Amino acid sequence: MGRHRRIRFNPNDYFFYSHDRMMRRQGEGANIAFMSMNLDGHIDPRKLADTVRHVFTAHPVLMAGIRISLLGGRPFWRLPDDIDAAATKQSLAACTHDDFSSDPDGAERCEDLWQSRCGPAWDLRAGPQMRIEQYSLPNQQTRVCIRWPHLLMDAEGAMLFLAELAQHGRGDAAAAVDGLQDDARLVDPLSRVGFLSRARLAIAGLRGLSGGDSPKVRTLFEDGRPAYADQRCLHREWSNEQFAMIRELAKACVPSGPILYARYLAVCVVHALHRIFQERGVETDAYLTTLPQSISAAHGDTAHTRPMQGNYIVSPTLHGPASMIGDRKAMAQTITDQLSAYSDAGMQRKQWAISWAASFARAGFYQMLMKLPLGLEALSSGFSYYGGIRAPIDAIEGARVVNLWGAGPLPTPPAWNPVFARFGDTLNMSLTYSRPAISDELAESYTNYIEEEIFTNA
Repeated sequence: MGRHRRIRFNPNDYFFYSHDRMMRRQGEGANIAFMSMNLDGHIDPRKLADTVRHVFTAHPVLMAGIRISLLGGRPFWRLPDDIDAAATKQSLAACTHDDFSSDPDGAERCEDLWQSRCGPAWDLRAGPQMRIEQYSLPNQQTRVCIRWPHLLMDAEGAMLFLAELAQHGRGDAAAAVDGLQDDARLVDPLSRVGFLSRARLAIAGLRGLSGGDSPKVRTLFEDGRPAYADQRCLHREWSNEQFAMIRELAKACVPSGPILYARYLAVCVVHALHRIFQERGVETDAYLTTLPQSISAAHGDTAHTRPMQGNYIVSPTLHGPASMIGDRKAMAQTITDQLSAYSDAGMQRKQWAISWAASFARAGFYQMLMKLPLGLEALSSGFSYYGGIRAPIDAIEGARVVNLWGAGPLPTPPAWNPVFARFGDTLNMSLTYSRPAISDELAESYTNYIEEEIFTNA
């Protein structure tokens, strides 16, 4: 790290920081994401904490606190002065261990405790910015969950953190994790684009986002936003024969091409949303979801390296027309066409350019920008899909990783966010939702409907 004491935000981080502030000011809690791992085997909590200490030392940004620059008025990460001392202290503060291994009801008690920790209070002014929860379960099983503020990193960055844990646990601390570079070496997807060209890209992006004739879209919260109480998460997983069935259903429904599973699951989510909206008597012309895409390699680096921290995602807004409900192949085609149009128009780079232009604003003014209609207020649901990374996440301190999945919250509306994650031959779905805007019963119905749609042959 040399003499680095500041790590600047990339433009996307600044957006997520402002989005986090917006959620807090609306009384909805911070935007805290998570990843949860199921492991076969128990872990010595002292060894795990020591491994975390090594990772914190290698990546001090995980121990940083947010500051606002006096001249520019923009946020940055302020690193500790004494990295080694901070790593010793903060690794202990970051790690918790709950032992349910001798309790016959240990799995249920673990789940209740884990759920209660969703949406935790978080002080961004001081580290640690990564928390690690270890749950020892009966039958030599372990659950490890990491939580972090979304503005710190995206899902790819979180998996790079887990890859670091896995590597240090194997005793390979000296080796470099594939795809990971120094905290201070930020990736700029527009690195070869000049100032004026960036400005033109941003203007073109704003025009592209405006769309043209937009459908009339309603949400479940036309009568206002209920007061936020807490967050919860539902999880489903499908492995082996079930995943093989999903693959065949996707191929039969969706036009061939990239991100086939994501497009198929988008069709299923839209149909599940229609069932929910119909039951609640909410008529809408279309169902709107997101589909985040990685842009960290868009600058042409074939090695696809990046720092652990940072958000490198952009997202089209997918429109699922209500008129196409029931014709799954037609819905798959229109979603495919929307994604193709988004890519053909170069909207990935244009959206990044919009964030770049907004990043010149002082933090207070950025909050005013967040009040503008950005499209988030009309979303019917969140939606995302991600797979693994090149670096292996196979074992933590000798315990084999059996499954890995995660998600994060969205504000109200839409107040829920289904995230699909593939790990090996397992497909996971995690639905985070805010209560009481979304009741437990409604979240269960939505999850069940998505699962039913996934296994629908029509």
